[in-house]
Amino acid sequence: MRRIANFSRVVLLCLLLSPVSLMASQEDGNNAFARKDYAKALEILEPYAHRGDVQAQVKVGFMYFYGEGIGRDYSKAAMWLTRAGNQGNPIAQTMLAKMYENGWGVGQDYVQAMFWCKMAAEKGYADAQATLGSYYSRGIGCIQSTSAAMDWFYKAGISYLERGNRDMALTMVDLMKEISPDHFMMYKLLNLIYDESGEGNKEP
Repeated sequence: MRRIANFSRVVLLCLLLSPVSLMASQEDGNNAFARKDYAKALEILEPYAHRGDVQAQVKVGFMYFYGEGIGRDYSKAAMWLTRAGNQGNPIAQTMLAKMYENGWGVGQDYVQAMFWCKMAAEKGYADAQATLGSYYSRGIGCIQSTSAAMDWFYKAGISYLERGNRDMALTMVDLMKEISPDHFMMYKLLNLIYDESGEGNKEP
């Protein structure tokens, strides 16, 4: 009887420890993601996403969005990105904006696109700021506003510049030029870009 009881304790202990001991570490999943072994990354990271880890949720959402490691599933991508977006992740929020803008895995809803994009843009996320500028320039989910578009393209340009992405900063100049060729903010951003590189002021 004692042997049965001891055996039961061992089985119970194994059951309690197995989720921790058998599950690969999150770092393993991140490394698999980095080397583009998406099937392995999804296998490892999805349990962490279920546990509420925001970085895992973003990566899993990304993989379902692009069909990496598994067949593309926009609905699952939207589910995971919404969970990450609700935790304040700006990458997830920007991807959700694009999904609502285009109706990918969710009903097309420009107001929701603007809602998610603005949250990410206000955190200083450059891609969201650029997208928000585009929304204002086209009147997507908002009243069209050239001044607001210029403002957000300018902010995006500064954010890209701060991250060392000069090419994207110059892309913001091009977008500003399309909207308002003589706007002072376009010249201001352009001169900041060239001042940063020591090339002096330039004409667009």
